[in-house]
Amino acid sequence: MSMPGASASNWDPWLQRALKAARAGTDALRSARAEARIVETKSAPGDFVTTADVASNEAILEVVDASDTQVGLVCEDHPDRPSDTGLRWVVDAVDGTGNLALGIPHFAVSIALEERVEDGWEPRVGVVHDPNRDEVFWAVDGGGAWLGDTRLSIRPPCPVDDAVVATEYAYTAEGRTRQARNLTALLPAVRSVRSTGSSALDLAWVAAGRLDAFLEDELERWDWAAGALISREAGAECTPWGTGVLCAGPALAAELRALITTEEF
Repeated sequence: MSMPGASASNWDPWLQRALKAARAGTDALRSARAEARIVETKSAPGDFVTTADVASNEAILEVVDASDTQVGLVCEDHPDRPSDTGLRWVVDAVDGTGNLALGIPHFAVSIALEERVEDGWEPRVGVVHDPNRDEVFWAVDGGGAWLGDTRLSIRPPCPVDDAVVATEYAYTAEGRTRQARNLTALLPAVRSVRSTGSSALDLAWVAAGRLDAFLEDELERWDWAAGALISREAGAECTPWGTGVLCAGPALAAELRALITTEEF
C-alpha cells in the first residue's frame, strides 16, 4: 500500500509500524474470532475480554514493542507503561468486543501514537483497521486522512436536522441515565442517531463521510485517540466532551454542543 502525503513526514516510520501492528492484530482476530469466548468481565456485565481480544493484543504488542519498549503504552488489555521518550502507543486490540462476541461483523483494531505536549498528549499517528471489510483508515498529524490510498473528507455541511449522528453508551446504569438525558435533546433535533458498537469505526466513518458526527461523553483514551485524529484530518472539529469526544464539521459541532449538556460523572 502506498502512502501518499505521509512519506515525507517525520512520523512515517511510526505510521508504518502502526499499520503493521494493526494488520497483525486483525490477522489474529480472523484466526481467533470463530472460537472466541469470554475470559474476563471488567467494569460491568457488558464490559468483557474474549480470547480474541487477548490474541489480537499479543500480536499488536509484539510489533509495537519491537521498536522501543521505552515508548509508553496505554492499552485496554495490558497494564499501562510510562513513557521515557515523550511518546506512547494507545491500543485497543478489539474496539467492539460485544459485537464480536455476538457474531456481529462490526469491530476494529485501533492504534494511535501520541506525543506529550504541554497540556497533555496529542495523537500524531492513527490507524483503525476493520477486519470484516478489510478497510484501513489512517492519518498522520498534518498529512490528511486516508482509507487505503484514497484521501478522505467529511460530508459537506448540513443543518442539524439533516444530520446522522452516532453515539455509544456507558456500561453503567448511572452513565446511561445521564446519556439518556442528552439523547432526549438530540433525537428530536437530528435526522437519526445510530449506535454501531464501535466508537473507533464511528469516528473513521465520520472521516469517510458515512456519518455526520460522533459524540460520547464517557470513553477511554483507546476508544477514540486514533479515530479522532483520522476524523480531524478529514476536516472535522474534534473537541473533548467529558472523558470522550465530539467530532463533526465545525458548524454542525457548534449546533450539537448547543443541544447537549456536560454533567459531573
